[in-house]
Amino acid sequence: MKKIGLLIVLLSLIFSTSIGSAFANSNGEAISEKKSTIKLTDSEIERLIGLGFSEENIADFSIEEYSHIKYQYEGLVGKLEKKDVSYIEVSYDHKTGTSKSKKINKEEYDKKVKEEKDKNVKEEEAKESKKSNLKDSVASLFKSPRAHAATSNSTSVGYLTQTTVLTRLYNSYGQPTGNYKAQNSFKWSKRPSWTREDTIAITHPSNVSKVVGSQFFSYTYTDGLGDHTTRQYTGDPEGSGISFKFDLATIGNNVSPYNHRGYMYYNFYKGSSSREAQLFGHYVHTEAAGYTVSLGYGSISVTVDPNDYTKAPNTWVNIAW
Repeated sequence: MKKIGLLIVLLSLIFSTSIGSAFANSNGEAISEKKSTIKLTDSEIERLIGLGFSEENIADFSIEEYSHIKYQYEGLVGKLEKKDVSYIEVSYDHKTGTSKSKKINKEEYDKKVKEEKDKNVKEEEAKESKKSNLKDSVASLFKSPRAHAATSNSTSVGYLTQTTVLTRLYNSYGQPTGNYKAQNSFKWSKRPSWTREDTIAITHPSNVSKVVGSQFFSYTYTDGLGDHTTRQYTGDPEGSGISFKFDLATIGNNVSPYNHRGYMYYNFYKGSSSREAQLFGHYVHTEAAGYTVSLGYGSISVTVDPNDYTKAPNTWVNIAW
């Protein structure tokens, strides 16, 4: 009877966690299950690309997401001014307890990602998430993600791309509005085994003035039921930029979450007589939650133990006006 009771408790915990992940995360942010495809005209897709959204961003749009963007950029078109892409390897050494990020070239990135796919990493992670027996299941509840990873490999590795784009906005007559759009996107081709709450941000100099209320963030992951999207409309605005914190999903339906990707953006305009401005894209990967983020021009800091986070190398774009 004790075993049966323990089994019921375990199944209830797993079930409640899975259901919760489908509708809200720890921050209570809305999650939309995208079960239908949005059909957009070729001309609308072209307009959205001009506004700085990638084809993958557009393919991931939920109904609510596209409605928000359509309303925000009604009657506007864009021209891509600058773009910067970084290919990043993120690793955690279980023996030394240290994490690090390093920039690699696209060829090396593609090669390593292909090697991971060839090893059927997703299938292995899905198998590990299935509990082999009740004893192991109960014990695993008290292990951290790092402890799980350390039992199979001394180093956990993930592969991340970060893309920052800068777009100039025009009205329907082709006249400059004086506003610009800065966007920072990310994609995990393989996330590390250790994970919790990540932060994405864009910072800018003092001669840039943000358009109040223009910020937006979207995060999408895939599991056995399809795609799930988390949206945020506020984030954490500061004088030097805006950041968004979000839970990098670890519990999914039928299989572990994979194909983590997302983006943030805000609009801005020239705030002083300076003739040039640089904006920086930031991404911080952590095994912590509830921490504080501080932004400076070209910098980001978090109140997390140094061994529990790593910063991706910055991306940057500049504009002359």
